[in-house]
Amino acid sequence: MNTKRFLLSVIGLLICVLLIFGWVKYNEGGPLPYPISIGSFFTIGSAIIDPTTLLEDVRNGNEPLLQQVQSGIPEDAPFVMTIGWSQDDYFAIAHVLHKAIWRDDPNEWHFYRAIFHIGCENPNGKFESAMLYYYQEVKEDGKRMYSVRAISIEPQYGYAAWGGDTFYPRPIIGGWTEIDLDKITKVPAEKALALAEQQGGINIRRRVSNACWIHINMWPWGYERSDWMVTYGGNIDLPNDEFWIPAK
Repeated sequence: MNTKRFLLSVIGLLICVLLIFGWVKYNEGGPLPYPISIGSFFTIGSAIIDPTTLLEDVRNGNEPLLQQVQSGIPEDAPFVMTIGWSQDDYFAIAHVLHKAIWRDDPNEWHFYRAIFHIGCENPNGKFESAMLYYYQEVKEDGKRMYSVRAISIEPQYGYAAWGGDTFYPRPIIGGWTEIDLDKITKVPAEKALALAEQQGGINIRRRVSNACWIHINMWPWGYERSDWMVTYGGNIDLPNDEFWIPAK
């Protein structure tokens, strides 16, 4: 019995080694296995948007005016104001921007990751910025790959940026996990923030006199769970404190 168990363990170890070796060879010379920012993409664009009219234009079905600029928020940005939008606002705006930028159907892309940001001084669930990622499975040079895109929206500066035309390797086993939009409609990012505040977030903010930031993040594949991670950070006296909020 012990010999049989030993042999099974050896076989299992060899399989793991082969899978790791295959993954390394599959990605050899390629990009990182997943995007981490707009800078992860081969094609990058950015534009000035009018935050005072953009949301109304989206709701009225009008295509937004994108005044393209060089990468980075301009030093003389025409809009610097306190503006906060809800999760659904950002989703609707990103949908329209997606069509305006790439001229194809956003519904053919899977929603992969969502990050919302707000300062600790006013955690009211109206977020100052958002970063949204999407992917689509394709074949590139005979390999199964993910074509990935991302949109960053910062209404307080009237600024949007995007990245695309970049391929990432599809994992040999399994694949990336799509965000279930039905779940996060029931428990949106603003509700996740409110629950995190109740569970101790408010005490964290008080400890540093609101000199911090809050990220509300969902990444089912990266975190191996389809829940919200609410993180408080950005202060030397405040190591990143996080709360897991179920999205159901």
